[in-house]
Amino acid sequence: MSTFNLESQARELVEQIARGCKDGNLGSATVAIYDTAWLSMISKDLNGKLEWLFPECFAYILDHQMADGGWQPCSSVIDAILNSLAALLAIKKHISAFNSQGAGNVMDLEKSVSNATAFLHKTLQRWDVENSVHVGFEILVPALLSMLEDEDIQLDFPGKKALNKLYRLKLAKFEPSYLYSSRSTFIHSLEAFIGKVDFDKLRHHQTFGSMMGSPASTAAYLMQRSSWDLEAELYLKGVIAQGAGKGSGGVASVFPTNIFEATWVISTLVQNGYTTDILGAENLDVVADYLQEHLQQQNGLIGFTPGVLADADDSAKTILTLNLLGRPTTSASIIQHFESEQGHIRTYLGERDASFSANCNVLMALLSCPDVSMHEYKIARIAIYICTVWFEGLVKDKWNTSPGYSMMLLAEALMKLLRLWDEGILIGLPQTLLKERIPTVLIQVLNRTLFSQNSDGSWGSCSRAETSAYAVLTLAAVLPIPWIQTSGENVHSALRTGQAFLASSPDEWVQPHYLWIEKVTYGSANLSNAYCLAAMKCAKDNYSWSKKIQDLMENPQKSIAILSRFFSTLEPFQSEAPWKLRASIVESFSFLARLKGISTSIFPRLSGTKNEYLKYIPCTWVVINNYQKLSLPTDLLWDMMYLTVCNFQVDEYMETVAAQIGKDDFEPLKASIRSLFKEEHAGKISLKRPHPDSIKATNSHNQKNGNCETGLESSLISFESVLKHYIKTMLEYPHIQEASSLNKANLRYEIEVFLLSHITQLQDNARFSRQENWSPERTVVFSTPRSPYSIWATTTGAESVSCPFSFAFFTCLLGLSSGESGDSYSSTYQRYLAQDLCTRLAVMSRMYNDYGSIARDRAEANINSVNFPEFHSRSIEQQQSASSQDVQASETMLKAELLSLAQYERACVDTAMEALLRNMETGTRTGKAKADGVRLFAGVTALYADIYVARDLSNSLKR
Repeated sequence: MSTFNLESQARELVEQIARGCKDGNLGSATVAIYDTAWLSMISKDLNGKLEWLFPECFAYILDHQMADGGWQPCSSVIDAILNSLAALLAIKKHISAFNSQGAGNVMDLEKSVSNATAFLHKTLQRWDVENSVHVGFEILVPALLSMLEDEDIQLDFPGKKALNKLYRLKLAKFEPSYLYSSRSTFIHSLEAFIGKVDFDKLRHHQTFGSMMGSPASTAAYLMQRSSWDLEAELYLKGVIAQGAGKGSGGVASVFPTNIFEATWVISTLVQNGYTTDILGAENLDVVADYLQEHLQQQNGLIGFTPGVLADADDSAKTILTLNLLGRPTTSASIIQHFESEQGHIRTYLGERDASFSANCNVLMALLSCPDVSMHEYKIARIAIYICTVWFEGLVKDKWNTSPGYSMMLLAEALMKLLRLWDEGILIGLPQTLLKERIPTVLIQVLNRTLFSQNSDGSWGSCSRAETSAYAVLTLAAVLPIPWIQTSGENVHSALRTGQAFLASSPDEWVQPHYLWIEKVTYGSANLSNAYCLAAMKCAKDNYSWSKKIQDLMENPQKSIAILSRFFSTLEPFQSEAPWKLRASIVESFSFLARLKGISTSIFPRLSGTKNEYLKYIPCTWVVINNYQKLSLPTDLLWDMMYLTVCNFQVDEYMETVAAQIGKDDFEPLKASIRSLFKEEHAGKISLKRPHPDSIKATNSHNQKNGNCETGLESSLISFESVLKHYIKTMLEYPHIQEASSLNKANLRYEIEVFLLSHITQLQDNARFSRQENWSPERTVVFSTPRSPYSIWATTTGAESVSCPFSFAFFTCLLGLSSGESGDSYSSTYQRYLAQDLCTRLAVMSRMYNDYGSIARDRAEANINSVNFPEFHSRSIEQQQSASSQDVQASETMLKAELLSLAQYERACVDTAMEALLRNMETGTRTGKAKADGVRLFAGVTALYADIYVARDLSNSLKR
């Protein structure tokens, strides 16, 4: 598509916006069955006889009932429910009227009722109430259910209890007098208050005939008044004639939307390279004058159309648009009116859940203001909030269903913030925000956008133009960041293919998908067109960053290249595009500095160790999260990275310090561990970190005093001090606290088993090393195992690799990461399947770990799977007399046999995984999130198995 055509279309769109501002009837929202149904229920006394005021609306309802009995499911279950409830109520009202008048055959209408009722019974069964976000659903659905009960239709469903709880919470402090005296969002949903308030006392809330721009609310108001309101009737007639239905009888869920559409369209185009010359100075002046006039009239705050209740989102976009158009405007009123005690911005006062996109828009407005430095503290608070929401995985916006929309706004706002900091304008931003949050968020936004692109260049499950435009604009926003040199060409390529997709289907730009959220979802032709036009042009940013931006994140190109080459040799990634690994490893480096900072927070660092594993740990969690397109919370990734570091360090600590203390008798160490858990259970462990030099001092003391009683006591005290800190840290880890008591009890049990199994392993190692035939040169048989190999592999062998403990820790996090607190499993059966999967993963991990560490274990006199008698058919005497050539051949056979067992266990893991996931994925958002969490854990565990086949990551700890 030529530049001329793009610019011509953009100019025409702005002309349309300017005309809408002049006549006051701007609104391109798609038809909503919900509101159409409410208009169809209005009757009016005409010459002494009640007549339906809008029969065309009822005809529209009947014409659009679907084959399954419902109406316009659009993009979510709640849409189907609200549309169908309202349409069913409308039909029942018409049947009642026909019956009372004795007019006409209602058999066809009764069939529609039967089909609609069956559809609702089925759909309500799968409704995930607690994860619904639509405006006012918690009061609208109960009201409609009650009205249908009056029509002898009873609808019961599993989520009804949760819905009623939300309903009571929403209306806990509601009094009719509040609605009469104060402006609130309830005015937008008056249909929910039929029978509860006196509608005659609400006329003063009208804005140009409407009740807060809602056709449904205005219809309810008109029906419930004791006297007719001509202004409301004229408003509704105007909605039918001028709205998206264009006289067909269908009406939008909101009309008009002058401010909303003008600001979203103009700001989007201007931010992405459309200049005043292209868009037309005269048209832009019309829009700017209109916005400025109404913003001033409402004291710096405005709603989606003039006169309605002001909100932070539309106010922010208005301020941003005016500043982009050269009309300096401050954002102070937004902060004063909408800031919460927690630091985020509320879209409306009293809202139940904050809007992520509204906070991004307010941040952009603040960053565009001429007095931006005056708002630095508020800017930091909002930036911290949106980054925190991203890290917690709670980006679930209430105004747009597309995750791409939120990511686009997030990328644009954080990039603008970084530039102002780089320019020395926002010099007081917190270093934790700049170093530990923003780089990670931006790179994750980039990677999730890149990884989710479809093969045809589009984004989204339906390859829609508008969602693809969001993604292209996201890529354009993050492209200038200096930490993605290795992915730069791939970003350019993805951006070009995205634009090519858009260029191939320009007609779809004005055929909007149902993405925007009102009472039901809707699309906007003007917004869709604006985003597509912006995505096709999105101006290249040539800003030159200073060195201090580079220094915010560790980004060593050589290390990234080495790690990319290593991971590309592993089986899961051998056929994947190389850029995916590079992009994931760059993301993993955004965690590295923080990981290094905590790597000695519990266990003192051992001298002479390089801790190479630190670079691999973040890679493993990031790579699986990206490759499997899980998009799990950043906090969950971080928590598991932290735990993995601790797991490596426990191994090192036990194999060095504990092994030295207990070389003659390990039972005191086991007694110490058991006593610590008794203290913990009684609440007597204090979280006091041992001095970093305490172990060194103890070891030095022991060397001087031999194995005397004083030396042993001192060593045990030091040992207990370190483990006290470790146990307390694990059990009181912040994100663990919201887990269920059962999950926390299981975690406590698994930590104790994990630590005791390490001591058991050390006992076996010590006994093994004292065998007469032990040799660091060849693999020998362990002559005195405490159990057969098959038993050891599922007990001590599995427990000491940390998988069961790690899975228990992960289980505690799983509920939180899926958006809820409490138990992570919904049934005893599901919990049993999860534990079975954990056992299989642990055994598999032990086998692969041993496969990769045979040489190290032999050098350090550690028991390895291949030392068990089951792997050996020859006698000890035959082994001792074997030639070096025979030894090498024997070890090759041992490794092959161990690998075959490991592969068997991996197949068992797959079977256990399939059973668990089938049980967890119940169709709810929470169920899917938990299932994705299990995929992450199992995927990372399997990845470590592959890594250990290729490379032993543990520090060499020769004693």
